[in-house]
Amino acid sequence: MTLIALGTAGYVWLVLLAIVVACAAVYATNYQKVGPNEVLIVSGGIKRKVTEDDGTSRMVGYKMRIGGGSFVMPFIQSAQVLPLEIYTVTVKAHDALTKNGIQLNAVGLAQLKVGSSEAHIRLAAEQFIGSGPDAMREIASQVLEGLL
Repeated sequence: MTLIALGTAGYVWLVLLAIVVACAAVYATNYQKVGPNEVLIVSGGIKRKVTEDDGTSRMVGYKMRIGGGSFVMPFIQSAQVLPLEIYTVTVKAHDALTKNGIQLNAVGLAQLKVGSSEAHIRLAAEQFIGSGPDAMREIASQVLEGLL
């Protein structure tokens, strides 16, 4: 068995190649992707200035990517997904009174979806991130039942 003799330049190239491969592996494992019906919320790192619909601006500690992907810096940032799908909620009102004083039971269906504007997505991210679609359905159901 013979060893290939590499000169000093050969070892330097070998080390550089190993560094490039390691960097590519870190990048590939920390690149998060979402579909077109999802928003990637990357929190941590640098705060960003956002302008609301009414013209006011504020600082937030997250960035949003609607569809596509983003690199998430390890140990500094974390990523969560906010779905933009349509959800159907069953609304039930038992023993509700009409304005004429008639007691009735009502069952209805409602559909909810996070709006596609950045302001709506920011609001939904601040309210529902980490809680999942079931929490969104439950809160919407409670609100709608309270209106009946």
